[in-house]
Amino acid sequence: MTKTLSLALFLALYLPTGSVFAYWTVSQLDTLTQSFQTAISANYKVQVYPFQFLDTSTCFDPGNTCGFSNPDGPYAFPTIPGRGTAKMLKTDALVLIMETPPSMRYFGVTPYLYMRYYSTPTVTHPGYVKVFESLSDSVNMTEIGTTGSATPGSNVFTQLSVVVMTADSNTFKQVRAQLVNLGFPASAINLLAMPINDVPLKMGTSNSADLFTMLLRTAYPADPVQMSDYIARAPFRFMQLSAIKSRNLNALPAPINKIPGTGVSEAPALATARDQLVTQLVTQYGSAYSITEVNAFDRQTNNYVCIQSASMCSGDNSDAIYGHELDHWIPGNKVNGIPEDKLLIVGVNHVLARKAVYVSYAVVEDLHQVGVAAVSDTWLQNTALTMAGITTSNDPRYATYSSLYAFTIGYDCNGELVCLTIPQPTATQMGVAIGDNIDVTGRTYVELVTGTRPSTSEVIGSRVFLLQRKL
Repeated sequence: MTKTLSLALFLALYLPTGSVFAYWTVSQLDTLTQSFQTAISANYKVQVYPFQFLDTSTCFDPGNTCGFSNPDGPYAFPTIPGRGTAKMLKTDALVLIMETPPSMRYFGVTPYLYMRYYSTPTVTHPGYVKVFESLSDSVNMTEIGTTGSATPGSNVFTQLSVVVMTADSNTFKQVRAQLVNLGFPASAINLLAMPINDVPLKMGTSNSADLFTMLLRTAYPADPVQMSDYIARAPFRFMQLSAIKSRNLNALPAPINKIPGTGVSEAPALATARDQLVTQLVTQYGSAYSITEVNAFDRQTNNYVCIQSASMCSGDNSDAIYGHELDHWIPGNKVNGIPEDKLLIVGVNHVLARKAVYVSYAVVEDLHQVGVAAVSDTWLQNTALTMAGITTSNDPRYATYSSLYAFTIGYDCNGELVCLTIPQPTATQMGVAIGDNIDVTGRTYVELVTGTRPSTSEVIGSRVFLLQRKL
């Protein structure tokens, strides 16, 4: 009698040692997905949903908000009928089978509690609140397991990878076992453990159950053409698994968050240089503008604070320090209908100090929380030299000022040395209409040594000034 070899046994017997990682390539995304769905469906109901990149034009639809999106960082997420998010039983799982992005500065997958139901007296108006708060650290490019290597965080771009979001240990074991039986390496299966008891989560299908999602962030690809192709193809297969036979929860251990900080701070000389440049620029702008320093602050939520307080976290991510340079700003003092007020930002380029993989600033249309323009540390490089008028490396300020940035933001950048123009909306361009509220947000992403955001105590913050035109 002839017996049919399982795929896993075939691979073990006939493929050379180590080639199991090469067997599953990105061209076999659908083969892997279909094989997994067939195998897992013996024990789980499988619901398949699209997983695609955000079309930011939809952010401006009535009632929509986009969580202070980064225009330089495309987001992808599941589109589930109804509210766009999933109610989950305690033993359910959300499974993302994906081709990882092409080479880029950052990518990561984050689990979220998106909406929670509150009753009085917790909130003024009872009902669902979009808290949009992360449930754990992201699985990012410093640690993600892929078919490219048995070592997590190695050879992570353009490879197959699986991300599993669940609260149940048995569910994760069964998902992993089915994939391994297909010859898929266990090291390429990544867990996002849901902290069901720590929050605690309200899992189930009732009218007041929590709603969950996951989000893929990407930023600054090495090849924009490859990224455009990746976005167009959206090489993701996403599904929700529900056990056919009801069983009790075997809760996974609560996730342990990474600790920011290496013990090494940026050089104090950089803070001194920043302040010297501020003094120079305030003097230069002082004749034409009234100048007020803004109390900019960094926003990093404590675990589950938004869930507990029925407030909005707007898609927080522990991989980043989020700076709020200015909120609800309406530039004024118009000349020929164009506001002349500006914002001046002076800071330290944390990428050059090896404290981050990227730094960026975004102009955000406040009402819909959508980024409409952004610049990165690449654009910011040497801007302090330009603003200070330093033209030679023989200048004694050159060494420290090379690690700084300085620029303005405004509707009218005419005559400015380094300026980010606030775009006005047109039929083909997103922007902020004159008279509408603007937010300016900073991002400092991932210190490679720790695989998470840098410690705010180890980086030197930016200084922000409101320049109000004297008319």
